[in-house]
Amino acid sequence: MNPLWLLLGGPALGAALSGTVVDEAGEPVPGAVIQAYDVLLRAEETETDAMGRWRIEDLAAGTWRVRAVPAYTDNLVARWHPAAQDFCGGERLQLHASSEQAGVQITVPDGAAIRGRLVDSMGAPVVNEVVWAVGADEATESLVARPTLSGPTGEFVVRGLDTPPDGAGLWTLYARVDGFPDQYLGGVYDGDDAEPVVLSEGERTDVGTWGLNDGILVRGHAMGPGGPLAGASVHVYAGGQVVTVSSEDDGSWEAIGLPPGDVLPWVSAAGHALTYFPNHDRPTEYAGTVPTEGGLLDVGDILAPREARLFVDVVDADDGSALGSLSALLYNSDQTVGRGNQVDSAGRLVIDRLHPGDYRLYLWGESVGYADTWALDEDGDPATVSIEETGDMDPLRLALPRAGTVAGQVMEEDGTPLAGASVALRRLSDASLAAATTDREGRFLVGGLAAGHWTAQVAAEPLCPGDPGAVTMYFGPTVNPAWQDSVLLEPGGRVTGVEFRLPADQDRDRMADTWEKATGLDPTRDDSTEDPDDDTYDNLTEYRLGTDPFTPAAGPPGCGGCRGRTAAVVLLLPMAALRRRRRT
Repeated sequence: MNPLWLLLGGPALGAALSGTVVDEAGEPVPGAVIQAYDVLLRAEETETDAMGRWRIEDLAAGTWRVRAVPAYTDNLVARWHPAAQDFCGGERLQLHASSEQAGVQITVPDGAAIRGRLVDSMGAPVVNEVVWAVGADEATESLVARPTLSGPTGEFVVRGLDTPPDGAGLWTLYARVDGFPDQYLGGVYDGDDAEPVVLSEGERTDVGTWGLNDGILVRGHAMGPGGPLAGASVHVYAGGQVVTVSSEDDGSWEAIGLPPGDVLPWVSAAGHALTYFPNHDRPTEYAGTVPTEGGLLDVGDILAPREARLFVDVVDADDGSALGSLSALLYNSDQTVGRGNQVDSAGRLVIDRLHPGDYRLYLWGESVGYADTWALDEDGDPATVSIEETGDMDPLRLALPRAGTVAGQVMEEDGTPLAGASVALRRLSDASLAAATTDREGRFLVGGLAAGHWTAQVAAEPLCPGDPGAVTMYFGPTVNPAWQDSVLLEPGGRVTGVEFRLPADQDRDRMADTWEKATGLDPTRDDSTEDPDDDTYDNLTEYRLGTDPFTPAAGPPGCGGCRGRTAAVVLLLPMAALRRRRRT
């Protein structure tokens, strides 16, 4: 069933969740992080007090799942309310505006632990650094990673590790220590090659002494036309990791703690062009390769020229007013490097630290009623911006035509905002597509639209296999011509106050529960392919035609009212409903 497009209601906010966290003995668990996730998988957080109590306020109406993550010092594992190991196993909590669901108790069981001792390559303890335990197989990779801190002798214990419900699971250790490469247990840099630790429920395993790889040392000098560059940011890539350091007064710099491998450094300094080794505007060549641990590479000088700066005044193509709050990215000729910035409130865009060369400019204007687009030339192709020398260019003027927007809200049948729904628009003349996802209040804005007739598809896919769904509104052409409704956008026009109401679909058979109940079908199971009246039209087709699934058809499918009878429940979308939209 298609939704009616109605005037927007206000946001549904002010709901709350509250409860307690206890261990398996029923004792309160203080200091646990409570995370309430909505259907967008965005979380609101709080922490349990000394009595294990918690409360989260100002939540949007809708569906939430809640998880408790015990403090890293506790040997307790994370659980979803009431005591589930995974997100989809957690109970769905339905909140309504200005309501509170209290008594949400989460029970967290004891966990397993890994202990060991962290040292450097000389055997000296690595103190007060974070060690993580992360899942290392299919059964554990989705479980909560747990951190700990190494002690005065490098000793560490990672507590609260979960195990698969049907037996042992694999974990490994990961260290991110200043001055060392990020690395896994076993002296490797790839998690797939890490040394696994087999853990069963409640087990404690000692991995012994873990000696960290030192990595390699890379050094060089940051230089400009006037000599050494002091305080430049030097970024050095090697072995899949990047280290950033600052240059000294003489331009010298050293980067330690990188994995062995091919090395690429680049320099960014105020007043100078962003420069890759040795003097390029883009990655062109490696500075060298360091194949073994403890190796050294001196890359010599990186020569950064004085910067060029691009100024662009962004204005409305119709009235010449300044356009602010847009984002822009200037790409080099092969789009390997881009430099971005925000257009300020006066409509001025400044891109600095550029080399001379040819560039193309892309702007994101959808959020303020303009298209996301390349800056175009007179032929409608992406325009080339040529910078011939360093220094400040005279401002360019870029006039953007206003694009159309459609804004509104997606709701459930009872008026509850439907977050995470996808709203896809299609232009009938050329099948152009544009889309958005609804926020926590079910609101959406689809911008950057050209003039013409646009039709919609609105869908809300459940997060988990057992979650109830909602009936999708489909693009035309469909079985029922009345479902091909569209909205006409004038050039730069705005349509606001659009509301979609999606019918509930508990069994996810693409038919509305209300229709199934009214016609005598079963809304708790998928009966979409059945044909109780033996007229060759299954129940899903009957639903989309708005006809009675228990009365044989009098004509061919797809002809709407030609079947010689009235549908048991009228589900067609009135075309006149679109006239109530607000246009500007």
